[in-house]
Parts: sequence; structure tokens; C-alpha cells
Amino acid sequence: MSSEVTVEGRRFYIVSEPENNGWRAKVLELLDAAGATTEMGIETTGETRGVADERALGVLQHRLRKT
Repeated sequence: MSSEVTVEGRRFYIVSEPENNGWRAKVLELLDAAGATTEMGIETTGETRGVADERALGVLQHRLRKT
């Protein structure tokens, strides 16, 4: 499962998948209209998909504020 978010004019996918007793989410940046992506090096886990996704988004926002 994935969701698309835009942060500071850049587009990202948060990709989630079930893992053991919870969920794992990772962040990919969408690079062009053809769908090319690059991994951001962000992976989080949570008890639910929503928790894992929110954590990944929080880490992404924090990382982008630093740059």
C-alpha cells in the first residue's frame, strides 16, 4: 500500500507493508513524471499502518527542515 504526500513542493510516496505483528513504512521521492523514484533512507515501524506512516512522514518533515 502507498500514499502520496507533497512536502515543500516535492512529491513522495510512503510505502507500507505488514510485518510480523505490525507495519513497516518507507519513503520514496518521486523524481519525474515517468514514475522514477529514489529511496530516502527512511524506514519506520508501528502497530498499525497509520502509525508507521505518520512516523515516516514525521521523520521526512524533520529531515527536510534541516536542509
